[in-house]
Amino acid sequence: MQLINPYLTTEHREEIIDKLINIPFSYKKLTEGNFEFFQKLVKGEDYFDKKLQTYKKAYLIAEELKKNDFSFVQQFKVKKQTSEEEFVVFDLVLFINGIPLTIIEVKN
Repeated sequence: MQLINPYLTTEHREEIIDKLINIPFSYKKLTEGNFEFFQKLVKGEDYFDKKLQTYKKAYLIAEELKKNDFSFVQQFKVKKQTSEEEFVVFDLVLFINGIPLTIIEVKN
């Protein structure tokens, strides 16, 4: 996100990421949550600039594909929220600009 929004402060990045990962999902409204997440990725996310006293937009994915950072991580380990010692391990995770977008489980 910093590469395509070099003007963002650490505080702004954290605010935007918090908004992105805290979209309320429920089983009844999964498609609505997915659509909202997609809109934030494509259209950007607003944040408040305290110095300028105005709202600005930060983009999560650049329109030009080559400006984005794509990476795959094998055996991506995530700590469970319910336990300090338990982890979930995903086979492959696709990140775009540091945002995990796709999880792939590989079967033999």
